[in-house]
Amino acid sequence: MRLNFKSFKIASLCGPMFPFYLLKSSRVVQSHVNSKVPHCFRLYSSTSPDFNPKNENKRPRLVSSIGQSVRLDRLLANRGLGSRKEVASYLKKGRIKINGQIVQGASTKVNDNVKITFDGSIVDPIPLLVAYHKPKGIISTMSDDWGRKHLKDSVPEIYLKHMHPVGRLDADSSGLLLLSSDGTLTHKLLQPKFKVEREYKCLVEPKDGMPPPGHSLIDKVFEGVATADGIFPGEITGIEGCKVKVIVKEGKYRMVRRMLANAGYPVLELHRFRYGDIVMGSELGEGECKVIEGRALRWAQWLRKTPEKILLAEKSASVLPQEDIRQNHVSA
Repeated sequence: MRLNFKSFKIASLCGPMFPFYLLKSSRVVQSHVNSKVPHCFRLYSSTSPDFNPKNENKRPRLVSSIGQSVRLDRLLANRGLGSRKEVASYLKKGRIKINGQIVQGASTKVNDNVKITFDGSIVDPIPLLVAYHKPKGIISTMSDDWGRKHLKDSVPEIYLKHMHPVGRLDADSSGLLLLSSDGTLTHKLLQPKFKVEREYKCLVEPKDGMPPPGHSLIDKVFEGVATADGIFPGEITGIEGCKVKVIVKEGKYRMVRRMLANAGYPVLELHRFRYGDIVMGSELGEGECKVIEGRALRWAQWLRKTPEKILLAEKSASVLPQEDIRQNHVSA
C-alpha cells in the first residue's frame, strides 16, 4: 500500500483514536479514511482500480495500428526508433517528418497509422502479429546453449527486436508459429481457459495390432486421452489414410504427439497450420514471415481488447462472434 504525507495528515485529523495499527489492511484504511475526507485526499492502495500514481516510469506498451491518437514521441518509441529521450532529440534536430513536414513537438498527437520518415526513410509500425513458417530443425527460442538453430537464425531481425514467439513448436515439428508485439494478446492466445484452437496435420503409424485410423480414434480423442499430465480431449476433423487432422485447445509440451501415441497411433510428422482464426496458406514458404492482416488481424484485435469475463462466456475465442472459421478460412 502507498501512503504519503497527506495520507497520514488526514488520518491524524480523524482524532487520536484513529486505529493506526490497521494500516496493514489497505481495505480497512480506505473504508475508514475515505468515508471521512474529500475525494482528493482519499487513500488508495496500489491494487485499487482508482489508484493512478503520478510520475511512474512505466515502459511504453507497444501500440498496434488500430487508428488511435497517441503522442508522437511514444509512437516513434513504439515503432522501435529509440527511447523517448532519443526520439525527442531527433525531433529537435528536425530529422523526423510527417507527411513531408518537419515536426518538432514530442507531445504532438498523431494517428498511430500515420506515415512518418526519419532521415528520409519510412518508419513502419510494428505489427501486432506476424506468421512465421517454422521449418523442422529450428527450435522456438531466441538462443540456444547447445548450438542448435533457433529463431534468430531465420527470422528477420526487425521482428525479433520488438516481438516474441507465442508459445513454442517442437524442433521436429513444422508449421505456423506466431510472433506477437503485445503481451496481453499473447496471454490470451496461450491460456487454455480461452479455448483458442490449434489445428495440426499429422502423419501417424498404427501400433502393432491397431487398425488404420478411423471412428475408434475419433471417439477416443474426443473423450480425452490420458497422458502423464492428465486427460486431454481433442477433435479429429479429417482422416485420409494415415494422415489425421487434429484440433486441441491448449499447447502443453508435445501434447498432440503424446495424445496420439497413447491412443495407439504414434506421430511420424506434425505440422501446425492454424492458430485460432489465423490459417497459414501454402503461399507462405518454409522460413518465411508474413504480417497478419485482414479478418485474421480483426480477430486478433478483438481478442486483445475483449475483457476476459466476456471471452470466458464464449464457447471458443477462436473466431470472431457469429463467424465460423471452417467456412471462412483466411490465409496468414
